[in-house]
Amino acid sequence: MAQRPLKRNTCEGCGRTHYSRSPLTRFCGSTCQSRTWRKNNTASQEQLEQEYLSQEAEKAAQQDKEAA
Repeated sequence: MAQRPLKRNTCEGCGRTHYSRSPLTRFCGSTCQSRTWRKNNTASQEQLEQEYLSQEAEKAAQQDKEAA
């Protein structure tokens, strides 16, 4: 079975050039992939937390109106 030729790629995380035989490779290594995932998901978690807190504040305000 013949190997695929090497392909030059640019890492989506750090921008460095790396070589891979797989056409699906997006990152230069697992460390860079993990850093990128953590950066993207940390921002998402912060946004979700803010949305949750605002919803809880709205619920509390509605309950106060109904109780009054």
